[in-house]
Amino acid sequence: WLPALLWALHGLLAEARLKWALALALFAALSFYGGYPQLFLYMAEFCGVFAVAGFFLVTPRQARLRVAGLAGLASVLALGWMMPLLLPQLEFTREASRSLDGLSLPDASTPFILTRALVEGTTRDLGDLAAGFPSGPILGRVALPALFIPLALCGLLAKGLRGYWAFFALSGLGIGLLILGPQTPAFAAYYALPLTDLFRGPIRLACLYVFCGAMLVGIGIEGLTRFIRGKSEGRPWATVAGLVLMLLVAGDTYLRTRLISAHPSNHENARGAPAELIEFLRERPGRERIYFETHQLYAPGFLLKAGSINGFFLAGDYEPSLHRTYLDYFDWRGKGPWHGNSTVLRGDR
Repeated sequence: WLPALLWALHGLLAEARLKWALALALFAALSFYGGYPQLFLYMAEFCGVFAVAGFFLVTPRQARLRVAGLAGLASVLALGWMMPLLLPQLEFTREASRSLDGLSLPDASTPFILTRALVEGTTRDLGDLAAGFPSGPILGRVALPALFIPLALCGLLAKGLRGYWAFFALSGLGIGLLILGPQTPAFAAYYALPLTDLFRGPIRLACLYVFCGAMLVGIGIEGLTRFIRGKSEGRPWATVAGLVLMLLVAGDTYLRTRLISAHPSNHENARGAPAELIEFLRERPGRERIYFETHQLYAPGFLLKAGSINGFFLAGDYEPSLHRTYLDYFDWRGKGPWHGNSTVLRGDR
């Protein structure tokens, strides 16, 4: 929903028309109904920064009062349309294991991306690199297309788009500092903002970082095609070059994405666990609930959601969604149980 939100927001800032305010409210509500509060907060904050910059750089001075009024209307409408989900969500969160108390800065700061992984993801092709995690490294990276740097620089050729280029370049740099977590003071400053202590994992800001990179690449291709068009004297070379670059970037990006969930066609019958374990679980006549404990080690070919994937059981085993009664059930006295990593101490449980 982020491109749709920015599209509607830019239309509102540039034209000050009611239709863009209604579209912005609709897209905001739909993105909230996507069911991912953490990313919704990130998108709202990003759109807020875009709105402030655009209000002074895009909106005509004589239209600013009308834009402010329409933005307020869009906010009220969006909040009203969100209420059927927001109210029960708040009601349930009070009964969840984390509640609304928030996390400490050390807990909220992990997992994050190592500085080397971030830099190499921008400057060269990658092997597997490690992301920071409290109890040891796990595989993780944030990679941009191989042509990112030259194409991003070509964005300076796009007259009329240089302000947008500067916004996404500065935003990408700022977000890059945030996803480094405790390696820089940037995330500690961000943590002081309202609501940010409710979520953990600076690595989840990577989607905004990659989005800014995509916008820079797109502006760069536009600038390069404009330059070629000016030199080709009516020949179609600019269009051909733009299409070829687009295909190269798309193909390179696909090849750099190695997640099973992103490449299901490359992993036939990927069931999240070894075949022997799946067969063992299928043969259990009672189908009692099974809890996997991995001690936070990265296990290739094994997913903690293997039971749900194969239809054995479905349990709310992610800590923020874990009801407080689960903590009593397991006699839990430690920190929040991440992803169902709970040890059953008594035989009758």
